[in-house]
Amino acid sequence: MPRYVMSHRRAGRFLATEKLASRAALASTWSRVQQLASTNVVFDGRPEDELARRVVVFDAQPGELAGIAAAAGPDVLIEPELLRWPSIVYPPQFRGLQKTGSFAPLAAAPAGRGRTFEAEAFSHGEPLAHATVYLFLQGSDGRQTSVERETGADGKVAFEHSAFWTPGAILVLPYCSAWGTVVRGPRSPIAIDCPSLDPGTGAHSSPWWHALFHLKESDRKRGDGIRVGICDTGVGPHPDLAHVVDAGAFLDGAFLEGQAADVDSHGTHVAGIVGAHSRSEGRTGIAPACALLMARIFPPGGGASQADVANAIDALSKTHECDLLNLSLGSSYASEIERDALEDAFERGTLAICAAGNEAGAVSFPASYDVTVAVSALGLSGWGPADSDANLDLPQDADRYGDDNLYLAGFSCFGREVDAAGPGVGIVSTVPERHGFIAPRAEMSGTSMASPAVCGALAVLLAADPVYRTLPRDSSRAARARSLLRQACRDVGLDATYEGAGVPAVG
Repeated sequence: MPRYVMSHRRAGRFLATEKLASRAALASTWSRVQQLASTNVVFDGRPEDELARRVVVFDAQPGELAGIAAAAGPDVLIEPELLRWPSIVYPPQFRGLQKTGSFAPLAAAPAGRGRTFEAEAFSHGEPLAHATVYLFLQGSDGRQTSVERETGADGKVAFEHSAFWTPGAILVLPYCSAWGTVVRGPRSPIAIDCPSLDPGTGAHSSPWWHALFHLKESDRKRGDGIRVGICDTGVGPHPDLAHVVDAGAFLDGAFLEGQAADVDSHGTHVAGIVGAHSRSEGRTGIAPACALLMARIFPPGGGASQADVANAIDALSKTHECDLLNLSLGSSYASEIERDALEDAFERGTLAICAAGNEAGAVSFPASYDVTVAVSALGLSGWGPADSDANLDLPQDADRYGDDNLYLAGFSCFGREVDAAGPGVGIVSTVPERHGFIAPRAEMSGTSMASPAVCGALAVLLAADPVYRTLPRDSSRAARARSLLRQACRDVGLDATYEGAGVPAVG
């Protein structure tokens, strides 16, 4: 049975009487929905504060619900559940393999059995345990598929497939410490040497995303006094992120206190980009002195609904008084509930920075809303070893290459909604301490990485602005933040649909 989310408008309802009337309209409509035979209540969030947002998650038959929804009125919002996903480039979607002409990874059919492909992954002579390995297979009829495995303690992995398939490429993604590496046209058995991420390895040692923003590495007070909230898969554990405030988890409409530990690696990577602490040069976040908060909205391996996105935005903006939000997530479907929460947050002085998306097409939601800042992803030519995953998605069109060896990442969404561009290819940041790894760091690509980089840069700008923190927590404050970002952006030689106003310079 389909799942639905119901809420009510708060944005633009500035008077208490207006907020009360909006919530009362929801209560009236909800009483009718509860009378439907098919209604199954998943969660009814009824905050004690009568002016706060109420969100209801329920299952119902569309036919029974249609009439009630049509008569609900403008203050009541009823939508099918719309899931958001982290805006990271996952390996099976790497179009870079297709552009080489050697292989196009499109999941289509099971691999079957009959033949075995063996691989061994290592770095600096040591086996890479817990690395994710993808074997991309091409059929004799042109179909393609992929198989995923994790290496053992010896760095070895074996795949089974039928004689119908021919290995087209293999991709190793180490959990940490080494570059993701691709080999095209591999033969079994194969040993794959993944170059180390360790600083001090020559041309790939200095974080280009710091240089792009003109950061002063010696200034460890960057972002001081600014509060940044993140809605993601959670955070840590990681010693460089021990200062991050656990703002709880928001799942299926419910709030779970103290449950923001990372259920993936994405949120920890995003948080590290914004504000990691480190004694090592180049390993700090963009704004290491900002106050950083994490709200987990993703269950393990699942998507986040607009109910949880809206509730997390409300908590970070209203309860925790965040100045900035980072949303490295999205999908192609607009949600009025999500939009209302973002507009409501803007009216409280909170500006949301959002990933534009990784589908190489139209800007996704929530980045597409006028009230948010949409960030596209840039890469730097020559960054990362030649066979690393950082070089899989180079653009083919000349107009996507700009100044100073920068380019619009081949996966990045673009359009008139883009407000700014940020570094999003081969970005090295924190990942959770697991499998015995101590203070691990890994490289990832996506507008998921570009968004927190720009968010961190804006935190640095706001901290240095003498006017910003004197403003009340209303829309003037959020508008000032947006204006300062635009003023700080410099053109990097790309079309405005690719880079918006450009890349912010904070130094």
